[in-house]
Amino acid sequence: MKQAVLIWAVIVPFITGQLWGAKVVDRQCYQRDCLTLVIENGKVLGQRSGGFSPGNLELGKYDVRGASLVSAKEAPVLYSKTRRGWVGLVAAYIPEEALLWPQLRLYIFDPQGHRTTTQDLYIRIGSEAQPNFRIGALFNTNSEFLQVSTDGEHSYVVRTLIWLLPDKGAPRLLLDEPSLVNRVQQSSAGRRGGIWTQRETYDGVHAETKGSKSEFWAWDEDQKALQLVP
Repeated sequence: MKQAVLIWAVIVPFITGQLWGAKVVDRQCYQRDCLTLVIENGKVLGQRSGGFSPGNLELGKYDVRGASLVSAKEAPVLYSKTRRGWVGLVAAYIPEEALLWPQLRLYIFDPQGHRTTTQDLYIRIGSEAQPNFRIGALFNTNSEFLQVSTDGEHSYVVRTLIWLLPDKGAPRLLLDEPSLVNRVQQSSAGRRGGIWTQRETYDGVHAETKGSKSEFWAWDEDQKALQLVP
């Protein structure tokens, strides 16, 4: 009997921490509706059950390199480190105030391992074809950057942010625009490095304003600034 009790004491915590072969990272329920953040087959998923639109949402591939840098209730999906030691990390989590889907959060760590920046994002970074997460010497210059763009069904979640990762001090936000990145242009002889973005022009009211506009943000290495080129 004692042996049976011991076995059950081991099995119960295992069952409660797993969801049919998936590792449960976090779970929140409101009445009959539950939202679970799980790691299954190397992927981070949001699983919604109950009466409110049940289903699954893939948030990215689980990246174990970032596991020690976030809380036990978060699952890292992107991790990258620059030559100088800056770390960019994106993790999925369940917001306390919402049970729709898990969301993403960006962390930036300096070369000494200190967390310097935290930025809440939406549920999707860029698109499947273009993830839109970059870190390092983007423009073939000495400076290092972190760029992340969020995308989704609604225009208000479309956003591009770029930080300068300095030799000393905290990251400096250079760009925060309602746009997506088309491509990064490398600096070369006779050509300025920078980033091309695509921004919607619709004002939300007048149909004739619907469209998109390509913009070029040039990097000035001396001024340490991104400048919109007319």
